[in-house]
Amino acid sequence: MKEQPNIVLIMTDQQGADFFKSEGFPLDTMPFLESLNARGVRFTRAYTPMPTCGPARTSLFTGRFPKATRVRTNWTLHEAYYGKDLIGVLRSHGYSIYLSGKNHSCLRPEDFDFYSSYMHTTGGRPQYKTEQQRAFETWLENLHHRVSTEPTPFSLGCQFPVRIVDDAIECLKQEPFSLLFVVEFSGTPQPLSSARTVLQSLSGGSNSPAPDWTGRCLE
Repeated sequence: MKEQPNIVLIMTDQQGADFFKSEGFPLDTMPFLESLNARGVRFTRAYTPMPTCGPARTSLFTGRFPKATRVRTNWTLHEAYYGKDLIGVLRSHGYSIYLSGKNHSCLRPEDFDFYSSYMHTTGGRPQYKTEQQRAFETWLENLHHRVSTEPTPFSLGCQFPVRIVDDAIECLKQEPFSLLFVVEFSGTPQPLSSARTVLQSLSGGSNSPAPDWTGRCLE
């Protein structure tokens, strides 16, 4: 049997295409994502079919426009209409399907072999949450989707980017796998250092100091 490549799909939420220094943005907000861009291919004419989470993700997985899937809002995901989708095609080729992060698409928990979903103020698998992580989520909920004017009063390990990485690491020993890896950078008041640390682990390291958990991402 021909060896099949592992597939990792990383999706950031609500990130503008021009939010990069290489595109003229005045601040270098995503240096580690820029490093991935420098070593790969950048598609400068790729456009989302819909500037809304659910419809856009449903189109990504099905290859159909929102008009065809009948998913035009975040509230009509259950009405998704399609034949084959990316998940089904990968599974037919022997892949296991994992999700760690934000789903918010037409896909259901039972569509995955591993499912650890995060939304704006809560997420992960309840049975594995620590008391500090629960307290962090309560703090997020009390913000009512506003941005805190004070630094996050919780450790990095409580915040979603780190927890999403930790959940995803559990899946990496299975081959072949397709890991849908979604990091929620906006919509919650995580500092940019959290996003930077996640991207650092994916881009092969950096000269910047990193928490001890980063090594687990690089093993």
